[in-house]
Amino acid sequence: MTEKKSTLWGNIFTDLTDDNGCYELGEVNFYQLASHLEELYILNAELRDRIEQLEKDNELLKSYAWEQ
Repeated sequence: MTEKKSTLWGNIFTDLTDDNGCYELGEVNFYQLASHLEELYILNAELRDRIEQLEKDNELLKSYAWEQ
C-alpha cells in the first residue's frame, strides 16, 4: 500500500513540477494541478456518499436488532 502511495505521489509531483533534483519548486503546471484536484473532489464525494449509505444501513440494522 505504501509503495502504491509513493508511486502515486511521485506521478503527481512529476506532473506538477519541473524537478531539477533539489526539489525547488519553480513553475507549477496548473492544468495538471486542477486535474488532480478534480479527481480528489470526485473521490471525496463518492466516499461521502458511501459513508452516508453505510450509516443508513447501520441504522436499519440497529432497528431490526431492536425488533428481535
